[in-house]
Amino acid sequence: MSLDRDRLDDWLGKGILALIFGMLVYAPLAFGCFRFNEFLIVQGLTVAAGGLWLVRLWLNPTQRLLWPPICWVVLLFIGYATIRYLTSEIEYPAREEFIKWLVYTLVFFIVVNNLNRQEVVNFLLYTLVFLAMAIAIYALYQFATDSMKIWGLPKNPLFAKRASGTYWCPNHLAGFLELALPVGLAFTIVGRISATFKVFLAYATLMSLAGIVVTISRGGWMATVCALALFGLLLIRRPAFRLPALFTLVVLLGGGAYYVKKDFLSQRRIQETFRSGKVEDIRFFLWKPAVQLWQEEIWFGQGLDAFDQHFARYRPVEVRYRPQRVHNDFLNTLCDLGLTGFLIVMGGLVAFFWGALACRRYANRGGDIGSGLSNRLAILLGGSVAVAALLFHGMVDFNFHIPANALWCVVIVALVSTLWRHATERFWIRPGIVGCLILSALLVPALWFLTAQLLIKVPEKALLEKANLNHADDGDLELLRRAFAVDPQDFETAYKIGELLRRRSFKGDEGYEKVALEAMRWLRLSMALNRYEPLQYSCYGMCLDWLGLHQQATTYFTPLRWLDPNGPHSAAYTGWHYFQLGDSREARKWLEFSIKVNPTIFALRYNDIIKEREALEAAAAAGK
Repeated sequence: MSLDRDRLDDWLGKGILALIFGMLVYAPLAFGCFRFNEFLIVQGLTVAAGGLWLVRLWLNPTQRLLWPPICWVVLLFIGYATIRYLTSEIEYPAREEFIKWLVYTLVFFIVVNNLNRQEVVNFLLYTLVFLAMAIAIYALYQFATDSMKIWGLPKNPLFAKRASGTYWCPNHLAGFLELALPVGLAFTIVGRISATFKVFLAYATLMSLAGIVVTISRGGWMATVCALALFGLLLIRRPAFRLPALFTLVVLLGGGAYYVKKDFLSQRRIQETFRSGKVEDIRFFLWKPAVQLWQEEIWFGQGLDAFDQHFARYRPVEVRYRPQRVHNDFLNTLCDLGLTGFLIVMGGLVAFFWGALACRRYANRGGDIGSGLSNRLAILLGGSVAVAALLFHGMVDFNFHIPANALWCVVIVALVSTLWRHATERFWIRPGIVGCLILSALLVPALWFLTAQLLIKVPEKALLEKANLNHADDGDLELLRRAFAVDPQDFETAYKIGELLRRRSFKGDEGYEKVALEAMRWLRLSMALNRYEPLQYSCYGMCLDWLGLHQQATTYFTPLRWLDPNGPHSAAYTGWHYFQLGDSREARKWLEFSIKVNPTIFALRYNDIIKEREALEAAAAAGK
């Protein structure tokens, strides 16, 4: 009976490894799981892995669990995140963000307590290095051929001449490769592995560096230089590795610098950064609004994933688009979670790096006597520098909000934290029946919530995806209605339905008034779910203008002056409203402002109409 139980436990452990391995390989290959549609696969695999862990806990309640200090901080963070989700003003984006954080939390605890054996840790880190190599080679192919495709799908024209591999954005590919580079370098220099395998690791590491170079990501370059400098400083203190470390760093940094110097596009990107003798980049215009939003809610922030919803209120005229994130992970955390959440995150980082520092004296154990070679040292050094690299990049980007990168970073933190098992027995605990009950009380609701959300999100996202591919208005409308019925908290779907109905009404067909009223019903619903989205107000006001209720429409265009004071679309629609009122002077003011910020066809057309009307009026007045 004991033998059967041990065999079952072994199979459960292998099942967990297979599921974690699957999600770690899948996530970077699936465009970094930037869209929630792709993330659903990761969510499903996490539920399965969590279910196996739950079975494994009850199969042998006397087994030991590893619980290093960072576990308490992770538990505190997800508890705080739960409270902020439940109190977030805009539920739908907050829920999607909370789902991601809950997945990362479960993956962290699953890895720490199920995948902490030395050979498993090595296997997962080798997977990272060679997966990065494969993606980097694909990126090099894109760069060499000027490919505008990612897995056969069109790439964003903004990233022409830049390689993004399997990611939508080159900056996020750079973030992923930054995680792999120090790990591969550490195993190559200090790992206790065969010389032949080190050659393969060295090649994979070199490909990762080449991949970072061809992303033409300035933030990626900066993070890589800082990470390699940190790697050298940490390793140069060990006499046995001083010369190999210096040689490797000179070759890597020198080769990268030589390429950047010779490549025209790289030089142009650098010149754009320091145009007019000062640092210039559109992302810097996002930082001030983030600080202003944080100052509104200093202690607890605006809520999970709230920056994008509130950004328009402080939008600078230089920013024409919705940025989604702050392009600075530290400011993004302050804005969304406030000082309380920021301090918890900083506490987690302190616990991680303190743990790595505390384990360093045990890292050489199990290595070759006298040589200093040790896989534990490679894990400690490579993993710590990898996390530091993503933190460096996080100062100018949002890699921690790209699920593939965040997931791999969480796993690296967990794998490095497992080194506590070699350092001390203090953090091993036997849960027993009581401990299993407590863990189950935490695990079961989390797994139930994620499973319930899968049952909602899978059909909803499938319907929305089909609606995006369907160009017929009738088909879109029916699919969107069905999607909203699945998840009636999605204000964006309600807005899309209202906007489609508004456009149909504006065709002027028989019964257009009834269609306009139906559009207004959906727009009111969207406003109730998110009162900060300016397009809802402008579209509702346009419906009122279309029905001849101009004075009532004014009450819906007025809020745009504080909801989106510098938005080109809000200004264009406001100008259209004053055009309907017959106030050409006010209409031109708003339309010309919209054209100055971002010249759209809509604003240009109505501005030309006003000019023609004024010219005719002037000619008529002159004729008299």
